[in-house]
Amino acid sequence: DHRDIGGLDADLFQHGLGHGLGLGDGDGAAPDGAGGAILRDIGKAVRVAIGRGIFGFAIDGFALGPTRTGQGGVEGRGRAAAQAAPSDALAGAPAPNLWRRMACWLYEGMLLFGVMVASGLVYFIAASWLTGLSPGEMNSHPNLKLGFQVTCFLVLGLYFIWMWHRGQTLAMKTWRIEIVGTDGRRVSNKTAFKRYLASWIWFLPPIITSYAFHLSVIELSFATLGWVAVWSIISRFHPQRQFWHDAWVKTRLITVHQPLES
Repeated sequence: DHRDIGGLDADLFQHGLGHGLGLGDGDGAAPDGAGGAILRDIGKAVRVAIGRGIFGFAIDGFALGPTRTGQGGVEGRGRAAAQAAPSDALAGAPAPNLWRRMACWLYEGMLLFGVMVASGLVYFIAASWLTGLSPGEMNSHPNLKLGFQVTCFLVLGLYFIWMWHRGQTLAMKTWRIEIVGTDGRRVSNKTAFKRYLASWIWFLPPIITSYAFHLSVIELSFATLGWVAVWSIISRFHPQRQFWHDAWVKTRLITVHQPLES
């Protein structure tokens, strides 16, 4: 179970981290006392989560130089080439059933609610500092409302494009769903951008209807739920039962049975 992370020995890193946190060493030694065994287990969990989870994710994400193999060779370019190569297994992987895709869709919305709240807080604090207006007064300024909508659009775009390029969003990891191209490759940033624009088909018809007929918030909510149900159900008429916006941009959602490596 040996792994290198950004040229650093992960096991050695975790060993040192355990000492630094006072949670026992890499050989399983724990502080003396009645709770020693519990602390030892906690120490192992912390070392694995931080050493192989957070730091591995950060280093792989920013690609900080080549990493070392057990034989001393450079594997940075080899790993990138392997990820770029087409995969027959991915191309032929089954599509997730509709219920699981929609459960992932709802879970994604729950996660993004917090992202939007944080983005809105930053935006209105900055706008208040620049204009001297209170949040209540900003509602009467169309330009500020438009600015907030553009900010949300950009934040969501950055999140989805980056995550889809890596293969999965946080919700997709939970539900074991991955996005690939029709050839089984990881999608490019350009394709992810196209899919982001196409994905607004989930919301554009109700929004346009709301502006045309001046719907209330409750009416807009019901219209959105109805359209989401319709758009998800008609995916059953696709030959591979993919969402139609995925077919437009040549992407596919597939089921993964093992956690993906970053």
